[in-house]
Amino acid sequence: GRRSRKETNYLPPAFVAEKFGVHVGDRVKKDTAMNIAEEAKNLGEKMPSFFKVAEDEVLMLPEVFSNLKAEDLQRDFAEENDTAGAERLRESRWWGRLYIDGWPQSVQYLRAHFGTAPPKGVRRFVVASPLDACDGLTNTEEMKDAIVLTARGNCTFGHKAKAIEAAGGAAMVLVNNEPGNHHIPAPDAHDLPMSASMIQQQEGGLLISTIQRGQSLTGAMVPVHCIAKSEVNKESDLCQPSTPDDKKIVKAMMEGGWFTTPSGDRHEFLIANFGTRVPSTPVSVVAADPQLACGELRNGNAIRGKAVVIPRGKCQFIEKAEYGKHADASMVIIANTETTISRLGVEPRWRGLDIDVPVVMVTDKGGEALLALGADETVTFSLSTSVSKATWEKIEGFRTGEAWSRKEEHAEQEKSILLDQSAGWPERQEAVEQGWELYLMSPRRSKKANSGEL
Repeated sequence: GRRSRKETNYLPPAFVAEKFGVHVGDRVKKDTAMNIAEEAKNLGEKMPSFFKVAEDEVLMLPEVFSNLKAEDLQRDFAEENDTAGAERLRESRWWGRLYIDGWPQSVQYLRAHFGTAPPKGVRRFVVASPLDACDGLTNTEEMKDAIVLTARGNCTFGHKAKAIEAAGGAAMVLVNNEPGNHHIPAPDAHDLPMSASMIQQQEGGLLISTIQRGQSLTGAMVPVHCIAKSEVNKESDLCQPSTPDDKKIVKAMMEGGWFTTPSGDRHEFLIANFGTRVPSTPVSVVAADPQLACGELRNGNAIRGKAVVIPRGKCQFIEKAEYGKHADASMVIIANTETTISRLGVEPRWRGLDIDVPVVMVTDKGGEALLALGADETVTFSLSTSVSKATWEKIEGFRTGEAWSRKEEHAEQEKSILLDQSAGWPERQEAVEQGWELYLMSPRRSKKANSGEL
């Protein structure tokens, strides 16, 4: 056991000082650092931490040069009214998620070893220009109080962070330039009074390309606390935002909305679990050819720059989205074959990260309305918390006939309540009526006793 424990030790600084004349905080030539690393390997120890400061020079760091403290990780959730405790928990989390309005999924970030906790509240996302934030930022006026996305490479993490902080940025979110995610170090910016984090390459690339196309994004950085067992939190999910305010932000995320036709009709949609945010500008639509889009599309010239409408069926949703993207569609709209909608998924998840356009599902009625549009007509998409996956899952139980009470008088009450709740949403009312027709034909139904019977 002694040997394996010893292997987690660093080469003692006193040994390095005696043998190589190098102390913590010294700048040394790369060759010397490589000799020290070789010595560590021979002795079965970890080499000291080195940080590149010039082409041929590195800085020897202390063993732990981090604002992230391991002893903070295992604390319990704060009690309900313990605001200060919730704030301390938020300040000390090592990771969290970006929740972006109308974005299909949250994006995991890992906090840097330097800088402060992420800023609070919903903020604008801005892309650094130049993207690597290494030489003379040209859009500093946009950065004030914003979460700034920048690309890894060409200068140190600290250099980028200091430039963004000087411009008034609220946080730097660094997009990796290779697979994976890290807690990034920056001895040259250790006491930076701003938050810094890293996100994965593909997810970050989608955010950057969306903003660069002119779409504005707003959202929040939400530190997440995970614990195996809690005395305070009695819910089954023990991975949660640390503060009540952050929980509210997560709850308010939008999963869908409606599109409006030129005649003023509204049809509901839910966003897929992949792709990007629906556009805020009017959209022209065109049908796919072949209709089901289970192969390369033949009408690419007509589709380019427009939303393509594709009925459900025959192949996976992700395949339809991929063929739509290959044809340069600006958006993929899956029209269901029934009066219901759901949030489309993708397995494996990484396959969905190649789709850099919005993907939504509309009902059969919504699909018909889109395909009935004239060549010069457009529709407008509006995001809203009024249209949710949970609402449609509940309605779907009744539409398929499964959720109704057996007793007819109870079922009639359910129908009345559902139709009231669905007032102003014709597709929901249609789905309820379809389910009621099925219920009336169902062997499960126990009919009301006629008044003339005993």
